[in-house]
Amino acid sequence: MGPSGSGKSTVALQCLLKGFDFLAEDGVFVAPRTMLATGVANFLHVRSDSVGWIERARDAALIRRSPIIRRRSGVKKYEINLRRPEYRLAAQPPSIGAVIFLSSQSAGRRPLLRPLPKSDLVRKLAAEQAYAANQPEWDVFVRNVSRLNVFELRRGRHPREAAEVLQALIGSLPSAA
Repeated sequence: MGPSGSGKSTVALQCLLKGFDFLAEDGVFVAPRTMLATGVANFLHVRSDSVGWIERARDAALIRRSPIIRRRSGVKKYEINLRRPEYRLAAQPPSIGAVIFLSSQSAGRRPLLRPLPKSDLVRKLAAEQAYAANQPEWDVFVRNVSRLNVFELRRGRHPREAAEVLQALIGSLPSAA
């Protein structure tokens, strides 16, 4: 999660190209009791400057051939069709193992991923997920999500670094075996 312009789609693209299973770009739903996430992985929308970070020319060319859409904000983005054989889509709902808030701030010489206090978690979730915060099972969700580690992911020199940090984090989670 993160505000507009924090790099969510760019990091998602780097993760996708690194072989992560993709669940959904924007609309992810979490079952409050089981913490299983569902979504529809149809498209990923990235700005043209995100394509400049892609290392393999073949991947960049494929994205540049994608249709261009215009968001309500006026921003133009490539609409990458995720239902292509090059991309791995999640075969089943994954269990949420941690919560990560993306930041547009540079990490500089500090680590990209920094733990956040649990007190920040509920406040940030309620602010970013106002609709969900008014649903009947919000308290159940808060109780279960509060058991997870929460992090802020800052920008590195290259978005690939974020994908590498996330890959290391996933490998360190108890359910990753």
